[in-house]
Amino acid sequence: MREQTKSIPVKTMDDALNTGFVIGKMTFKDLNAFKEAAAAHRDDYHLFFLLEKGTLSIEIDFHTYTLKPAAALYIHPNQVHRMLHINQATVSFWAINTETLNREYLTLLEAINPVRPVSLTREAFSIIAETASLCLKLSERKHEKLYQSVLKDSGNALVALVTSQYLAQTQSPDSLSRFESITKAFKSRLEA
Repeated sequence: MREQTKSIPVKTMDDALNTGFVIGKMTFKDLNAFKEAAAAHRDDYHLFFLLEKGTLSIEIDFHTYTLKPAAALYIHPNQVHRMLHINQATVSFWAINTETLNREYLTLLEAINPVRPVSLTREAFSIIAETASLCLKLSERKHEKLYQSVLKDSGNALVALVTSQYLAQTQSPDSLSRFESITKAFKSRLEA
């Protein structure tokens, strides 16, 4: 008898105000405080992390990465991922759905392959952390008449800052491995 395979769950954005952008900041002593992230899953949105303190290990598409401050991480929608280890970590995180994401940024993010964490300079970290802090404050101002627009625009600014760090640190097409080149060409053909 054939063994039934389990499907990998897809998490959807918990966005009560339908803004298409969610941001938060948390401190985790260890993985026990965030058990649901330890199970392999996919998301239907673009997910970003900014590690401010501590360390964390994450598995993305069966590759393990260990993040130390100051690092940023982007996860494409539908990439399989799970947390493996968290140690005294302070993390800013944000999620943005495809409809809310600026089209130019979406095109740039789709070209990032494979996705790996990026180390940030002190200056880049400072700017991204301050922007994340401002976005978090803006997300709490639900009474503003232009709340959704302000949140969408500030979220896209934050995405742009992280995307620019990825672009600055990504490999040129000449230095990609054969596997990475074929994968990139295949994805390009699919979109054509």
